[in-house]
Amino acid sequence: MSAFPVKNWVTLVILRVLVESPMHGYKLMEYLNESGYLLDDKIETGTIYTTLRRLEKKELLASNWENPPNEKRRRVYKITEAGELYLKEIIESIMQRKTMIKDMVRFYKKTYPQE
Repeated sequence: MSAFPVKNWVTLVILRVLVESPMHGYKLMEYLNESGYLLDDKIETGTIYTTLRRLEKKELLASNWENPPNEKRRRVYKITEAGELYLKEIIESIMQRKTMIKDMVRFYKKTYPQE
């Protein structure tokens, strides 16, 4: 069982990936499933597209249709200025909690040693 919901990480990682490069949903899904960010979980096609549409509705992402030569038409997503600001705020919050997280890891290792 995952203590931190995967869907929260999915949103964070989608925004983080799209800062570097716009991409279509299927490619993004493949990246998430191969990156290790989701640990043992895998993201399904329906989940990725639902998440992308939700983020677009919140104006954290924007999309447009592309027609690459000899390829299927596809919707490509990119992060918006509001999305970058949101991502920055989340990462700053994570960084502020870094000390607490390190303390929890030390506690866990001391209290529940590996057998």
